[in-house]
Amino acid sequence: MRDAALMIATLGDDFAASPAERLLATLTRAVASLRRARLARRHLRHLRRLDARLLDDLGLSPEDLAALDPELSALEATRRLAEAAARRRAARSAEERWARV
Repeated sequence: MRDAALMIATLGDDFAASPAERLLATLTRAVASLRRARLARRHLRHLRRLDARLLDDLGLSPEDLAALDPELSALEATRRLAEAAARRRAARSAEERWARV
């Protein structure tokens, strides 16, 4: 019975049998989180340098960048920009479908 429980537990992504493994998993997640935040800051700086034409190719507008709250973290800001781009892409797709009909 214990063997079956151990096998089921090991199938989970966050399973670690020993405290050392749990510590390592926590540190790995923390490093990955810091890396994502650093990349988000870099991407946000790069997006702010792009002109309107290039932003439009990405599905964004300068107003999207200007509307970001400066208090937002870089991760949250990039998430909001991705959502804005997805909404704009969906709207364009809907317009194209209606234009074909």
